[in-house]
Amino acid sequence: MKTVLEKEGGDPSLHAGLLLNRAKANTNAICQQVIVGLPIDPPPTLTTIIEACSPPEEDQEEMAAICPGISLPPCKVHRLAEVAELITSARSSASHREKLALALKNEGYIPKLLELFQVCEKSQLSRALQHLSAIMQGILWLDQGAVLEVLLSQECIMDVVRCLEYDPSLAQPKWCGQLLQETTKLKELLPIRDPELQQKFHQLYWAQCIQAIILPKAAGVGEGSLASLTSFISCKREEIVHVLEKDQKFWSEVLAQLTAGATGAHQRWDLVTFLKDFCASSLMFHQNGEAFLQGLAKLGLLPALEILLGMDDLQVASAATDVLSYLVNFCLFVVQEFVMQEAQQRDHGTDLIRVLMKQMICYPAAAFGVADQVMELLQTLLDPGNLLATAEDELYTRYIIQGNLLAPLVQALLENGATYNLLRWAVLELFEFLRLNKSVLALAKFLCQGNSEAF
Repeated sequence: MKTVLEKEGGDPSLHAGLLLNRAKANTNAICQQVIVGLPIDPPPTLTTIIEACSPPEEDQEEMAAICPGISLPPCKVHRLAEVAELITSARSSASHREKLALALKNEGYIPKLLELFQVCEKSQLSRALQHLSAIMQGILWLDQGAVLEVLLSQECIMDVVRCLEYDPSLAQPKWCGQLLQETTKLKELLPIRDPELQQKFHQLYWAQCIQAIILPKAAGVGEGSLASLTSFISCKREEIVHVLEKDQKFWSEVLAQLTAGATGAHQRWDLVTFLKDFCASSLMFHQNGEAFLQGLAKLGLLPALEILLGMDDLQVASAATDVLSYLVNFCLFVVQEFVMQEAQQRDHGTDLIRVLMKQMICYPAAAFGVADQVMELLQTLLDPGNLLATAEDELYTRYIIQGNLLAPLVQALLENGATYNLLRWAVLELFEFLRLNKSVLALAKFLCQGNSEAF
């Protein structure tokens, strides 16, 4: 810094103050906390700041023993075991991890390792490949943003993933490469045209792949140990959510693909899963997540969900149920308004409540968790007390009664007989809700009168 200031010229009497300010501005997060804690009278000098931020003498001696002068071994096959040991040893101290990470980045060491990896892979040097896998895992466990940025760069990430897959302890080697191919297909399926946003998607999926597949939970290592990677994933997801939740054209195309007859089953599953995850992220990151859901509703989300819920594909219907749950929990009035519009347009051909009842009846016992979720949705949607206007209460109840919407449930109960299985429990639970809820007293009365033999 002194040399830079001297080259910049200016008044030499000001160099000391400028040097102090630049030193403060370029410190890491830990040193910044130390500087803030220093006494303000007299004000700290550059010397006091250096002393306060320097590790104790014993730490310096230990660091010198572990990695003297942070001198990295030559990137050669016969030195890989030495490199792996160096990285493993440095993980014992936060200051050691930070210094080693900076050395790796400043010397361009990671690209050199990946070039060596390509040579070893072509030559099928299994022992060297295992060392390189251990080295990459060790670099990740340094948990430093300086090297994470390099590892997840577009130039390095694919080789990093392939390198990590040579860990002999992996239960499913090459699995992550297949996952990356699948996520690449999803990114091609999504109508994202902004190159910068596409790159954010790539980085997010790659980082998630490393976190969830390549570096699974190990004994004594918690999920939160990779704080930098977790933070990176969270930040990328939030950046994507911030951009896409405002893009109406994007979501119109996604909803159109979801319901198009030409969309394949696997593509539809990918799209509805993306939609579900995005809704969850929007509600998590932003207080106005409800506004995003309302915007989707205006673009035709509910008619699309109605179609998806009516499909025979259990996975697709389950994901669609999750999305509908978000709407019911955060924007109930939007769903109620949609149901009311259907009540006034009886020639619509289908309706949300009928589709939900069909789901609860048709789901196999293995999917009871979904059936239970559907039952809760029905309880909310069948309760006119959730509507604000009395006139709407009456219209809503009359719509349910005249349409005899509960008939399929009664029929399912009769066909089930005395067998006490999950379906019988779910239907009886819903009927008990109607019996005890005063706001649906007319509906409960109609149910009993119209099906007196059954009850």
